[in-house]
Amino acid sequence: MKVNRPKLTSPPQPPDILVEWLISGWEDPFQEPKFISSRNESNNGISISVRFDSDSERVAARENWEIRRKSWAENEKPARRAMYIFEKVYDLYGMIQKESEKIQIMLGDGILNWRLESGGIHCPVLLQRIQLEFDPEIPEFTFMESNRNPEYVTRNHP
Repeated sequence: MKVNRPKLTSPPQPPDILVEWLISGWEDPFQEPKFISSRNESNNGISISVRFDSDSERVAARENWEIRRKSWAENEKPARRAMYIFEKVYDLYGMIQKESEKIQIMLGDGILNWRLESGGIHCPVLLQRIQLEFDPEIPEFTFMESNRNPEYVTRNHP
């Protein structure tokens, strides 16, 4: 199995007329952009309250930008999810590099599920050691079978 670093893209920039009205977080494809509904502005030294929807040009700019941003977000979400997995594998790789004597990756096959009054048993039947390799030039992680034979799990297996 291979895990590549996905290519992430930036969201479409909001028009200048919207920038001061946007609440932070709009760059996240999993969040809907939020706007301030009203704010205070100075007019000849007098503070006045201005509503977002009081400017039809601003409302139209929001509608047009949100259409572009929504399209970007739908296409970007799978890449962001893949990046989350890539980062978790990268963390695992770092742990293995630091503590290779303590950490192993095992692939289990078949599940023994036996309910007992004492709590029961739920464990894989066969285990295969897996190696994790990293190619920084791609960047890509590869999970590969080790050269060791699969192990039959016994009750006393660690």
